[in-house]
Amino acid sequence: NTPYPAILDTALYARMGRLNRLIQTGTMLVYIVSYLTLTLLALAPLRRVRIPVSLAGWRRIPAWLASLRRALQSDARWRAYLLLWVWLTVPPLTMLRHGKTVQPHYLFILYPALFLSVGVAVDAMIRETPRLLSLLLPLLQSRFRIHPRQAQRAVTWSAVAVVLLVALGQGTQAVLFIAALGGNQVNTVNFGYPLNQLLAADSALSAMQRSQHAGAVVVSMPSRYIASAMNSTLIREHSDRTGVVGDCLVLPAPSADPALVVSTRAASPQARLLAALPNANRVRDYAMPGDEPLVIYRLNRQAPLPLLSDERALSAVTWQDGHGNALRLVAGTRTAAGVIRLRWVVQHAAESATETPQFEIQALAPTMNAARGPMARASCQPTTLHAGEAIFTWVTTAWSATGTSLTAVAPPLPGTPLTLAVLHGTLSLWQGTVGPLRVLAAAPGGDPLVPMTPSDAKYQLPNALTMHAAP
Repeated sequence: NTPYPAILDTALYARMGRLNRLIQTGTMLVYIVSYLTLTLLALAPLRRVRIPVSLAGWRRIPAWLASLRRALQSDARWRAYLLLWVWLTVPPLTMLRHGKTVQPHYLFILYPALFLSVGVAVDAMIRETPRLLSLLLPLLQSRFRIHPRQAQRAVTWSAVAVVLLVALGQGTQAVLFIAALGGNQVNTVNFGYPLNQLLAADSALSAMQRSQHAGAVVVSMPSRYIASAMNSTLIREHSDRTGVVGDCLVLPAPSADPALVVSTRAASPQARLLAALPNANRVRDYAMPGDEPLVIYRLNRQAPLPLLSDERALSAVTWQDGHGNALRLVAGTRTAAGVIRLRWVVQHAAESATETPQFEIQALAPTMNAARGPMARASCQPTTLHAGEAIFTWVTTAWSATGTSLTAVAPPLPGTPLTLAVLHGTLSLWQGTVGPLRVLAAAPGGDPLVPMTPSDAKYQLPNALTMHAAP
């Protein structure tokens, strides 16, 4: 369910798409039948566990457990089935509390139990076939002439043939995929960064920060797919580094020391903006073999950033909440038919070591039903914010909860006046101490987003940003 990796249509692996789906379906059916068979073999013998009728109340529990122990000791096959069933059942159950979809590669911890369960199912089918045939043959022989030995042979070879065909199909898939890799027909960019690459990038950023005399580092992460790993390795352990996730870019205050700004997505609007800033110099592209390179800019100290060539000044409106956060809108531009870029200045920021600020910018029709949601929106989640910093947000009709990096393809905005709303919340971190270690964990969901109050009761975006034809 992810677009990684991308396989070219010219690859034989891709041209066999329908066969791939057939193999996948066959694999799932074999697994389901095998697991159900194993469950029956592991749990059905429980009915043989007996306890004395004379016992009553709570004394029946230890007596039943003692009887279960004796039954397991006397049946080696049952012990093996039960162990295999626990191996296949418990790990997936622990994953059901995972915050994301359980991916197939998480189940590698079940190998080779998955394959053993298939062997157990085929073995059980062969062993139990005579007994089943003894029950079914009288019914079938009244209509068909079926010999018991022929029927057993047919069932046995059918089960073995199905398993072998699925195994052959999966082996063929692996060979064709490796062939596509060898023929440069697979694009593995955007698959993610291995830990050793992130640790090497962490050291390289520290060295570059010293050589460039930069006071801070800002890492732009439009896609949330890589944000968690980068936050934990590149950002969280450094007080002078800021990570920015979502449809926004945070730049240091004009009075701050020069800073390094790192772009992780070359096709993102954040990367295009960095290349156009008058005080940004591209100093290095740091190769990351598991994904796109890190493009690193040095942001020189400058008086308040002037209006860019495509921007227009907007009437000064400030949104604030009751927790010390305040954002002032200063400029905007229409970058595509369904995208509006807005520039903000942080007037006040409530700082916390265990809370990450979250903002959502919404464009709504004045008469719109709130239950239908906004026409366009932007999300912004910087790890920290400070007064004086500038925030660029891309309010887009193609907004996605996982982050929008190609907002230029957003559907056009409706030809109607739009009002602007700003919501704020925090993603909290749970803290615990285990001996000398401090443990941090993201609290589920964080605080709900709450509307901030604008100084203009109902600020309406200028018509030039919302109603003219696409540039």
